[in-house]
Amino acid sequence: MTAPPPGFPSVVDPELVVHLFVAASGPDADRGYHRLTEIWADCRRLARLDAPLPTRVGLSIPLELPPGRPPAGEDEVVLAGRQRDSTEVVQAVLRRRHDVFCLSTVFTVSKAGDDAWAELDALWDSVAGEVPPPGLLGVARVYQGCMTDKPGAAAVISAMTDRLGAVLTTADGLSAWDLGGADDRTDRRIVVLAPAGANHRLSDWTWSDGGLYLPPLGRYLLTASKIRFELRIRAGSPPRRYGADLNDAARTFSALAARPTRESDLTALATAREQVRVRASEVIDIQVSLREMIRTVEIALDNLRVAAAAGGAPVFTEDERIARWLLQLLADDEFYLEAACDRATRLTEDVGPVIGQAGGTWPVDGEILAPRTDVVLTDSKRAAFAQELATVFGLGLEADHLLDRAGYPRKSRVSAPGASVDTVWREILRHMSNGVVEQPMRRLLVAALEIVPYNEVFRILLTARDVGGPTHGDR
Repeated sequence: MTAPPPGFPSVVDPELVVHLFVAASGPDADRGYHRLTEIWADCRRLARLDAPLPTRVGLSIPLELPPGRPPAGEDEVVLAGRQRDSTEVVQAVLRRRHDVFCLSTVFTVSKAGDDAWAELDALWDSVAGEVPPPGLLGVARVYQGCMTDKPGAAAVISAMTDRLGAVLTTADGLSAWDLGGADDRTDRRIVVLAPAGANHRLSDWTWSDGGLYLPPLGRYLLTASKIRFELRIRAGSPPRRYGADLNDAARTFSALAARPTRESDLTALATAREQVRVRASEVIDIQVSLREMIRTVEIALDNLRVAAAAGGAPVFTEDERIARWLLQLLADDEFYLEAACDRATRLTEDVGPVIGQAGGTWPVDGEILAPRTDVVLTDSKRAAFAQELATVFGLGLEADHLLDRAGYPRKSRVSAPGASVDTVWREILRHMSNGVVEQPMRRLLVAALEIVPYNEVFRILLTARDVGGPTHGDR
């Protein structure tokens, strides 16, 4: 939803406050901070913010951001601030609060009309640009102003509630409405109105009380953005699909083990066995991540209530609902992954006796899900592996799909512009072997065989037999 359309009851001194939240740590932190420096430059250029902010005695706020990304910390610091050299209140402040960068701006118009908020919206859009910062947690636009004496606060609140839904009321008599949208949205829009003449109370809650720290509503919106960020993370990589992958691998393994009579059957079974191991390892990793995510959301929900209370306000109903819903989703994910592990164990626990009857040997008593060491490849085998990967998968979408299945995080992937396909794959293998992925060669071989199950080079490498070519001098 865009800015509140014309036709709402008239307000005095309409303003737009924006709080933009970007991760200050993690894989996107450097690129996110770089994008913030670009937005900061556009604040100066497009919004004409050329003057320093007024400060208390003994304090000085820099006009420019530090050239390098400031590290995350346990405190809150103001990194830079600037304002327009005029009677209008047009300001920008960049803070680092714990592990989040917070860019806050306030825009006003010299002559207010029915389309004042839309005009301010357009100014922010021009400053923010079309490219969001990497690591974006969320951005909140607060359309605010004071109610007129006529027709009176009660009539204005009633009219706004008819248009926007339930009103949130603070202890200072401010009224707020969330304009709504998708649960996982990054762009949030809120209308806040104050009684006539209560400009200072309004500013204290949404913008600044004259101090250096984020205002109560800013702290609240930051915490709410973290919850929605976790919701987007879960949606981007649904945990239950890892359980489904494990179940599929275990069923395939169980079916192959039913009648192993030839050496080729045992070779296929070896591949299927490794697939189960890899999928089980993935599920265990996801279970750990789920526990961490659950704790993160629980802490955020507690912090949400604390931040709301600090501003003399209740929690927005939608924020409480989304947090509780997400916690239930994560708890369900935990249950289904545990069930997948139990099912995989049942499907594989009787394989040992079956293999023994066929004249082969096989681990028994649930060893199928036990951790294993990585496949060790000599230099020549690694070179053959890289060459086959380049031939079969190239460097496009098929390669990305393979690396996803092998658990190689996209955010950590290497790139070598201008290098040959073979060279890039050799660099990928080297990088994966430096601790980025657990058991990288085994995972990559299993993932490749899931996609091209009859590839002889991948099968030979997985079963640790020699690949054609000289082997003397290998390390």
